[in-house]
Amino acid sequence: MSESDASTLIKIDRLTKRFGTFTALDAAFTELAGATPQIRRRVLEAAARTAATDGIIRAAEAELLRAFADALGCPAPLFPDPAQPA
Repeated sequence: MSESDASTLIKIDRLTKRFGTFTALDAAFTELAGATPQIRRRVLEAAARTAATDGIIRAAEAELLRAFADALGCPAPLFPDPAQPA
């Protein structure tokens, strides 16, 4: 297991201890499913801005945003492939 993977698991464990299961998250997605497309897009944009606060969107953050977009029924944001030269 890489150091990054271990760090991610520790963060998930801390979140689970702090907030319990993902029941609240599931309820939030259910509620967002009934929102207008514009509201869902704005929520996704806010999540993307939050992920980019440090100026870098890491691969794990990009994947999470893609999954979030899929769960919201929104087009996924496009991120450059870090393996490809700019």
